Formats: sequence, C-alpha cells, structure tokens
Amino acid sequence: MGLLVALLWGGLACDEGGADGPSSIFESTPVCAVPGHAPQLRVYPRLDVIGPFGNALVSGADSMWIVESGSNTVSRRSKSSGVLDEGFVDVGNDRNPYGIFVDEAVGELFVTNFAANTLTVASTRTGVVRQEISHPSFKNPSGVVATGTTIYVVNVNYLGQAEGYGPGSVSIVDRASLEVLGSIETAHKNPQYVTRLETLDGPRIAISNGGALRFGSEGLRIESEGSLELWEETPSALEPKIVHFAIGQLAHPERGALGQAMITADGRFIYAASGISPVLFKFDVANKRWIHASNDPLVLNAASGDATHAGALDARGLLYVTSFNQDALYVFDTACDKLLIGPIDLGITGDMLEGPQAIALDEQGEQTDAYFIMSVSNAIGKVTVAF
Repeated sequence: MGLLVALLWGGLACDEGGADGPSSIFESTPVCAVPGHAPQLRVYPRLDVIGPFGNALVSGADSMWIVESGSNTVSRRSKSSGVLDEGFVDVGNDRNPYGIFVDEAVGELFVTNFAANTLTVASTRTGVVRQEISHPSFKNPSGVVATGTTIYVVNVNYLGQAEGYGPGSVSIVDRASLEVLGSIETAHKNPQYVTRLETLDGPRIAISNGGALRFGSEGLRIESEGSLELWEETPSALEPKIVHFAIGQLAHPERGALGQAMITADGRFIYAASGISPVLFKFDVANKRWIHASNDPLVLNAASGDATHAGALDARGLLYVTSFNQDALYVFDTACDKLLIGPIDLGITGDMLEGPQAIALDEQGEQTDAYFIMSVSNAIGKVTVAF
C-alpha cells in the first residue's frame, strides 16, 4: 500500500553501522530558538524488518505502532527493549490497512481498511480485534482520529484511474456504541489526513484535503483545489462548526496536495508537507490565513519531479520531514522558517529506492528519536537527535 499511497499521494562522519551503532553522524547548524545549540544527529537505518508496505506509524508511551498494508497487520515495537511484536493485530485478508489512531490509556486502537471500506477496532493490550465496522459511508477510508466521544474517519473515495476521485467525506462514529451516525462531505476532494490539534482557539479536528491528483505525461499533477478544514465539536456530532481555507493549488498545480496538519506548541501556526513536491505550507491560526500556500511555499530543496513527504513536529519547533523518493530526512526550524539540515540519507541500499513513508517522534528531554518506516525495503529505523 505504501506504493499506492505515493501515487495518491552539515559534515558527515561514518561509523561501521551495524545493529548497535549508527550508520552515520551529522552535525547541524545552531537551532534558531536556542542560539548556540547545534544538535547532533545519529542515523540508525535498520532497527528491524517489518511487514510489507508499511504505511503509517504512531508513537505511544513505550511502543511504536506500525501499519503494514501488504500483510494486513499492525505490529508494535518497544522503544525501551527493542522487541518487535510482529503482526500484533491481524485485521484480516484483503483489507489493505491504511491509517491508525491509538489510545493506549483506554486500551484501544482504530485502523482504517482502504480496500475493504471498513474500520477495525482492536485492543492495544492483547491485539485482539473487537469489531470490524462496515458502513456505506466508508469509501476508501484513510485517516482516523478519535476524541472522547467521537471517531472521525476521512474517505478518499478513489474511483480509479479513469474516473479519478469522487467527493470526499468524513464518517462520524459514536465512540461508545461504535454506531456510524452519518457523514459530512468535505470542502474539496481527497481528504487523506485527519488529526486533532490544540489551537489558540481551543481543540480542533483538522482535515487535509489534497485535491484530485492524476498521473500524466508530465508526472503527477493537481486537477482540483485543496484545503485545510478546521472543525469545532458541538453537542451534536453531526453539526460541527466548520471553516475551510483553500490553498490555491489550482493556480500552482506543481505545488499542492496538503499533507497531515501539524501545530506548533503555542498553538499559533499549522504546518503541512506536500504530497507531490519538496515544499511546506504554513497557516496562521490567529489571523485565519495562509502565510505560505501554493503560491509561496517554504522550499525544502530544489529537486524536480514528484516527491511524497511526511512530517512530524516536536515541542521545540523542529519539523522532521521525510522524502520518499530521496530516501532522505530534512530537519526544518520553524522558529525562523529555515532548513536546519538535510538531506540526510536514511537508506542502506545505495541506488535502490527504499521509500520512507511515515515518521513519528519520541521526545525525551534533551533527546528526540525520530522513527521512520521504509515502505519498499520493509524496515523501521530512527534518527537520534541530541541537544
């Protein structure tokens, strides 16, 4: 599924590498927010072999949760012991699991099944599947997030190469009863990502509408507008307060396909990577406007051609962005909106594409571990950032 997702969407000193040591060490420039502090980055490219076509990665208290689309499983890996529980959750044959939300405090996780049009509910403690929910509103479900009362599932609704994308939507599920209450159409097509953000205005459900994409003779191109939607929950799950902000990608079809929304620790700014180009977008929460949209994005690199990116933002304001087609990591400093370091090579196979598909962070005081999964070479690795 990692491949399908890609369609839908300093100095260097080398070590010997190996299971216990990093393959490479990088020294970055100083961090803007903390003058004089220049983190050291150590790359561990292959901590474990995982199931085929890893597609999503979530960081828990002591576990990294890995969605493996090719094997229809979710594995978990202990951060402290390094033990990998392969296929901890088996969602069933021909499901093509895509996105995941994990609530370890409650002891449950939710997995969207892109091909089967279902939502799996499983135990984080035992891995046992409690229920698989089917409903007509599920149309290639991709992202999923849950609040205390409600589960939100975004539906890509991909109809095929000839027809392209149908209208996107969000299925609304009551968390207590697991009843699907209904669905709400999104402002634009292809809503691949949904998350919960703590903004200046309070908690919001953030939906990234990537817009319709199509391959042609010139590569992957935009066919419709994309946008960021912010939903405020109300007592009625089917009546959230919704605002949306178009990104302007129709006028700049080579720069769009909004990725997962990420918010700074102060709740002031939302960042998102692009699903098709090496750029970042930035939204001003207080003033309800794009600072950097498709017409003027923040540039990671000058690479040409299609490029799928995934990101994760830490409490210091450092944004870690993987580049699928480069097997690389970039670290972007949001305190000054400048590239801190990159590209950092994450692969071990030389010229063969390995494809970093997802990234998740484990922050531990003066150290951050940025875990990543390779969708093509079926590996999990990490970059340790020491301040």
